[in-house]
Amino acid sequence: MKEKNIFTTCLHKETGLMHQLKGKGCEDAVARHVSEETGVTAVAVSDGAGSCEHAAAGSAIVSETVVQLMAEKFELIWKLDEETAAEYLIRKLCAPIQHAAEKNMWTPESMYATLLCVAVHPDHRFLLFHIGDGAIIGYNPAENGKVLSKYQHLGAENETTFVNVPNTTYKFLRSTESYASFLLMTDGAEPYLTMPDRVAFRAILLQQISFVISERELEEQMADLLQYLRNHCGMSDDASFAVLTDYRRTDEILECMPSAMWNDLLECPKPVSKKKIKEYSLFLQLLHQCPEGVSYKQIGKYVLKDKHKIKNIRKAVGKMFKEELVEEVQGRVYLK
Repeated sequence: MKEKNIFTTCLHKETGLMHQLKGKGCEDAVARHVSEETGVTAVAVSDGAGSCEHAAAGSAIVSETVVQLMAEKFELIWKLDEETAAEYLIRKLCAPIQHAAEKNMWTPESMYATLLCVAVHPDHRFLLFHIGDGAIIGYNPAENGKVLSKYQHLGAENETTFVNVPNTTYKFLRSTESYASFLLMTDGAEPYLTMPDRVAFRAILLQQISFVISERELEEQMADLLQYLRNHCGMSDDASFAVLTDYRRTDEILECMPSAMWNDLLECPKPVSKKKIKEYSLFLQLLHQCPEGVSYKQIGKYVLKDKHKIKNIRKAVGKMFKEELVEEVQGRVYLK
């Protein structure tokens, strides 16, 4: 039976300054996939090896293939032991790389790429698969950000491994621990957003605001963050992000939202009553669930839980959110 999609996702990648100076394009790739049958949602980022001629092709194949596998074959992978699951995934990832190499008369070694992927089931189970540089962060309001996977450099900092390296090392994780949001990043941004003992505030903020703003606005926030890392931290490599958010957890996020965030995002003074938080949460969940927009009649039924005249519902929405957050087009309301 088809499950209602209860996850939102956002992807973003940018070409690094080093590649721009060399006239090269971005060799990172990002991908997502939702199983229509189960509602399992997967996101992935991949970083093509800069020393490889066809790195961009490799990262594109790896990211697109893994999200399909992890979402559509979730139950199969879940039941396998760790070693068998990893062998299965690597074999399935290497096959299209080999095919592309033969078709284009390349070598598979010219398409080396890293891989970071998370797939989440509506029942809160998740699978994580990671090969090479980069980091995956899980976020919960109670414990903030937690690094779930990060490549451990045993040798030089610029050494890593890739999907189709023989006997490659990997991190495979299956868990029933429920996270409100996942953030995946390639190694362009990783050193600046993950520390040995904590996750940088800016990475946590990115996950928090994913509950409140639209995918378009979140991607703009990702671009702003990368611009900050370039200007103030010296980041010069390609960089990419993927965020996967379970918007059923919106209540918890809003309850933990600092006063400054309420004022900045919603122009809503503190203290905020639990009733008002519930209204905000229901409205945001409705907007995330319906990216095509919602009618004022739907808002009255599902958010205000009462019958109101359209003009009164429109007035209530106007008080609830500032114009920069939502917009009305032909009688339907959208997250901007």
